Amino acid sequence: RLSGIVKLFKLSGKELILESQVQLIHEFDKILILDIHSAGLDDLYISYVDYSDSLGSCGTTKITHLKKFKSQKVIYKSTPCLSGFGALSEIAGRMTSDGKLLFMTGGNIFTDLYRNQFPRGGLCCDLPKSYEKTMRTSNLYGKIISVNLKNLKAETFASGFRAPQGLAWDEYRGRLWETEHGPQGGDELNHISKSKDYGWPFVTFGLPYTPEFAVLSGLPKQPIYGNHTGYTAPVFYWSPSIGPSQLIIFEKNSPFFKSFPNDLVVSTLKDKSLIKISMTKSGAVQSTERIEIGARIRDLSSTSVGLVLSTDDGDLIVLSPNFDVDLVAP
Repeated sequence: RLSGIVKLFKLSGKELILESQVQLIHEFDKILILDIHSAGLDDLYISYVDYSDSLGSCGTTKITHLKKFKSQKVIYKSTPCLSGFGALSEIAGRMTSDGKLLFMTGGNIFTDLYRNQFPRGGLCCDLPKSYEKTMRTSNLYGKIISVNLKNLKAETFASGFRAPQGLAWDEYRGRLWETEHGPQGGDELNHISKSKDYGWPFVTFGLPYTPEFAVLSGLPKQPIYGNHTGYTAPVFYWSPSIGPSQLIIFEKNSPFFKSFPNDLVVSTLKDKSLIKISMTKSGAVQSTERIEIGARIRDLSSTSVGLVLSTDDGDLIVLSPNFDVDLVAP
């Protein structure tokens, strides 16, 4: 993945045959691919971090539109250019689309998520001097941005996110859903609405990791733990933490649709499970069900044969409609 090469394979019998490959456009010497959103092979959208390990250099997050697996165009580039550990580890980069807008998540890398420091150490390159200035800019960090696929105009769609992990457009309800890690507890499922602020770093249902990190230095006001007053609250939250990752919706092309029409499914890291969420048409949670998997699930995809799970152990697992679990590839 550090090479930034995207490859297209064809399945011939039981053999994968390489058909084509494309090197992503980059300015620096390393690339970390974050996510790929497909609107068919004619239209792939790829989010990635373009960076260098050189001292004092920085990196940006980009979205490239790869058309017909040949031509490519960078349609979004984050600002400001940043360096530091967080610029690579918490940037998120998850994408989804409603057909008109392409959405992408950005983690709040300006705060040290475990030591509650603002601004975090190790950042360089045009770091804004205050939280207010940061929020007024059109940067990606701590926000969900949208890119208009017709005129390629990018703008902040919503803000106030800590460590977003999953993002999915729900065609049935006409809603955008997001999952994110809270601090100690307070993992969230959010319905994302335009121009709303979801509270981080000022409110969270979670708790600080240790008492000495309860105060967040460098901000105009201190975080409030255990409630969400004054900001858009999550639709559902988990305490203790489950470590949510990706989420999908059971749509009509899923073999699970007949039994669980339009239910949401959240994959988890810490809890090593899937969480199935039954909802009303208006988006109210009716019930949740935990499905034990026994592995940290990093990514989740719905296919015509079932759910495909990608784990931190490097395995692919297929979950079929009769809830048989098969290890497909180590």
